[in-house]
Amino acid sequence: MNKKYLIGLILLALIIVIAGAFVILNKYFVVENWKIISRSSYNSIILNDSLAESVRRGDIDTQIKIAEEILSSNSDANDAKLNLADSYLEKASIEFKEEEYANKAIVLAEEVIKNDDKNYKAYLTLGYAYEVLQNYPKSLEEYNKSLEINNNYDIAYVKRGHLYDLWGNLTQAESDYTKAYELNNKNDVALMNLARIAKRKGDFEKAVNYANTVIEISKISYVKATAYEIIGLNSLNSFKFQEAVDSFSKSIGEYDKYSTSYINRAYSNIRLVNYDLTNNQELKNTIEKDLTRSLQINDKSSFAHVIYGIYKESLKDYDLAYSYYEKALALVDGDITLGMGEKEDMKNKITRLINTFE
Repeated sequence: MNKKYLIGLILLALIIVIAGAFVILNKYFVVENWKIISRSSYNSIILNDSLAESVRRGDIDTQIKIAEEILSSNSDANDAKLNLADSYLEKASIEFKEEEYANKAIVLAEEVIKNDDKNYKAYLTLGYAYEVLQNYPKSLEEYNKSLEINNNYDIAYVKRGHLYDLWGNLTQAESDYTKAYELNNKNDVALMNLARIAKRKGDFEKAVNYANTVIEISKISYVKATAYEIIGLNSLNSFKFQEAVDSFSKSIGEYDKYSTSYINRAYSNIRLVNYDLTNNQELKNTIEKDLTRSLQINDKSSFAHVIYGIYKESLKDYDLAYSYYEKALALVDGDITLGMGEKEDMKNKITRLINTFE
């Protein structure tokens, strides 16, 4: 056999072997930063990065889709189940689809606990699901189980603090938020909730200081949106109505599904013209658009119906205003955006508005 021909055959065989090896390597492995990583691990990294980005943007539907994809590729992974459960709860709490998504989260969290009864994150997810369903005693029970297993997890204190907040125990809520922030001074949600507590206690200066810090450190859209709303409420409380409008607009710019900022912007615009909208069609259109959008996001909001009533009353449409107030009163008890103490305050305000017609 010709020597050159033999060398050619050897080289061809070597090329085929290298090509085959490359195909196999490319199918099952990825070279990243001079490291060989399994294809499944690489895909998981990409998906988890995509999940984190969707969380940052507040894109709930994409967040759920990616979390479902992660779980489908590793159906036994506890972390994947909890990621999906937490995504469902974001959908439930932000888009007010409580029962459908909270119940899905409960199923996933209970599966994790069955596999690992010391998984403190699973109890935390379970507690939040019951909170969304307004089963506050059961929620507290699950949060406490989580903290019994790990009492240094800052997010657990935020979750339990929020429950106390809803339950009307501001002292305990503030204590838990403070503990969370002490454990992790990058916990923007803890700081944002401390701003909310300060606002409710009437300390608007402290609330605004907290909110400004949240805007600086947070990378999550709806958290920053809440901070801008708090700043807007301070302006509203100070009768600086144009500044309030501007802050609520920034809130909406950060997260356009944050219903209360639309409501507050509408109310600020009403106050801006001292309830006189008679000859201001452009502003009427703006207010109507904001209130309609708020109800598209959450048609169970008693607050939205109250402001709609105030808007109609400013237009001297008293019958329609009265109907909005009545609807608001009927919605208060089931309004998940209000804590127990806030519900009583809202009932009293609505009752006073209704009584002006009698």
